[in-house]
Amino acid sequence: YPPPYPPYPPYPPVGPPVGPSEEELEKMRQRDFELMKKNVEQFARGVERMGTYIKKVKTSLLRRGVGIPLGLENALAKAPELLAKLRAAKTFEEFELTFPDVQDLAGELDEWRTRVGDLERLAGMLSQIQRDVRRMATEFNLAKARVKGKPELAEPFKEFEALFGVLSKRAADARKLAKDDPE
Repeated sequence: YPPPYPPYPPYPPVGPPVGPSEEELEKMRQRDFELMKKNVEQFARGVERMGTYIKKVKTSLLRRGVGIPLGLENALAKAPELLAKLRAAKTFEEFELTFPDVQDLAGELDEWRTRVGDLERLAGMLSQIQRDVRRMATEFNLAKARVKGKPELAEPFKEFEALFGVLSKRAADARKLAKDDPE
């Protein structure tokens, strides 16, 4: 069956167009671009503070036998180049092209900020282990002097000596690993 009435023609748009005009869009993009430029300077200050903090911590960690991971040094080395690209951006589009790299860098630096705290705690633990091993070495030497005249203690002392040797080696291995591969 044919429809009882003819289909309605499409309605022409009534009233002004919906949404911002091209001029308004361009003004909004310019405002966003200027706001992003301000945020770049704030980000740059944060990166500089992080670099200063890492330099200070690096000397402390190296002195205490813990190295700085290569990933952190690479991230800090990348920062000035990316910041220069952002500062040199003249248009919103140029800025948008570089922004994903900056987001990656910010994520990396944020991750490393927490991990640097872990490295500081590791340095503290290694220092404590070193003090404990030195104290045990002193006690070991005193016990060794006392055992010399008592043959019945020679066998248990050999076991103690083996355990102390293993403990000393493990402590030395931990210090070496913390210096060579702190991640």
